[in-house]
Amino acid sequence: MKRGTHRNFLIALGCWLAMPLMEVAAPVEAHAAAAENYVKGLIGKWRGGGTVEVSARGRKMRLRCVTTNALRKSTRTLTMRGRCATSSGTRSLTGSIRYSSDGKRITSVSMRMAGRTSSGGSFRGGKLFVTGSGRDEDTGRTIAGRSIISGGGRAYSVTIQSRPNSKWKTSGVLSFRK
Repeated sequence: MKRGTHRNFLIALGCWLAMPLMEVAAPVEAHAAAAENYVKGLIGKWRGGGTVEVSARGRKMRLRCVTTNALRKSTRTLTMRGRCATSSGTRSLTGSIRYSSDGKRITSVSMRMAGRTSSGGSFRGGKLFVTGSGRDEDTGRTIAGRSIISGGGRAYSVTIQSRPNSKWKTSGVLSFRK
């Protein structure tokens, strides 16, 4: 596998709790104690994966991921550690999500894989949107990307999208279970 940034960007995005190719540090608004409940729903050991389109030419890649997430109550921070595998190898993943003392806001999200960074994120409608950008190795163009993480408790999903033009395009959906 080439070390193309777009492919690695989508792989990492697809590995949500097994960390996207990004690092986010932005206050994110939520309602009531929704942020706290969301974070607590992500505690535990998760396994899952799916197939993701990794290039403008439609190439696809199968991902299998495992991650362990633990909550440090004193700091209201969920820490995440894991790995994702493809036919080309594995990547380690780390990250954290912190919520406010009143449980209403996610105050920071930090995710790292392959040294990539993101521009921000938001929490709305019970979903966490994490955004970034990457370079398509087929075209050389920089494109926007995001992962939308929904669910928690016993299962969650990650919808991986890119925006090569003015519209978001779903590149794949990854499903995880405890």
